[in-house]
Amino acid sequence: MRVEEFDPETEWWHDRRETAQAWKVSIAQIRERRYNLDIPNPNKPSPEHGDSLALQRRVAEASAKETGLLDDLARMLEHASEGFSLPRDGIRAGLQAVVGAPDGIAYLRRIVMRLAVSGALVPQDVTDEPGAILLQRIRRTRTKLVKDHFIHDAIVLPAPSARDFAFQLPPRWASARLSEVAAVLDFRREPVNATERQRRIAGKPADQLYPYYGATQQQGWIDDYLFDEELVLLGEDGVPFLDPLRPKAYLVSGKSWVNNHAHAISGIEMSNPYLLHWLNSFDYSGRVTGTTRAKLNQFRVNDIPLPVPPRAEQDRIVACVAEFIDVLNRLRELHEAISTASTELARALLHQATKPVSTARNADGPA
Repeated sequence: MRVEEFDPETEWWHDRRETAQAWKVSIAQIRERRYNLDIPNPNKPSPEHGDSLALQRRVAEASAKETGLLDDLARMLEHASEGFSLPRDGIRAGLQAVVGAPDGIAYLRRIVMRLAVSGALVPQDVTDEPGAILLQRIRRTRTKLVKDHFIHDAIVLPAPSARDFAFQLPPRWASARLSEVAAVLDFRREPVNATERQRRIAGKPADQLYPYYGATQQQGWIDDYLFDEELVLLGEDGVPFLDPLRPKAYLVSGKSWVNNHAHAISGIEMSNPYLLHWLNSFDYSGRVTGTTRAKLNQFRVNDIPLPVPPRAEQDRIVACVAEFIDVLNRLRELHEAISTASTELARALLHQATKPVSTARNADGPA
């Protein structure tokens, strides 16, 4: 999901009025529903019995597309089946069951990420520059950036060991702490409360506003920016660190403002999308503090161990994951469409079955 996908909602927010997708609900209605805000759109016509054939066609067409996407996904996973939790000949059948389960798509996303960052999703290329050589270049670049005062010096931490990873690193991969291969730019963050942000943007045109980011997403707009680059934002608090199916980090680019609830991370000659995938698949158990609101402090961010594939392989991993995510997103949309159409079809058929049968007689009387 990309921030720009919310542009229609953002545009509507600055000129809020009723539309086919936005409607007013009274306090009395909310109370009557016992504060259940899952309120059907009143502008969406209810299916009548005459729609049942059209609904059946919708279900059939969406189901056929879903079958095709499941076949595509099974083929894409075949070469990595040794890292998959199902036997090779059971992948297709297993996918069908998983997609229909609660959080099924999120579970498949996690499997793809785990395969990707462990070297099981794309083949290694012996002509790639090894990860160890990449690390040497990163260290030289980091030294220059520190000397030029663009970033702070890295905290000296022990090198990762094999115990830090749940898999064996491929032969041409290296390993490092996050502080070695990325700049944690938290010193440039600055929080601004909602009231002050609203005061600052009042009356200013949209092209003079910049996204204001927090722990998990954009929090609003502001009239200035702190960053003008691609960043991985990793939540500092208020993030589901211990839920393996939920993201902890997201990618932003361009001019932006980041508050103090997200760690701002920029790879040094590393692929930021690759770092994103690692941070979203990483196990944060034992790394966060706090009982009511989990917190990931800056030291524990710098200390995160990560595999370092050759730079060219990082790009291949990112491209392959993008293909998988595209298929999974389309599967999710189709599954939701099938579920919605099936519910509407059931209602339409029930309406048709319970509609009173006309008992009108011919004007001339019974035959």
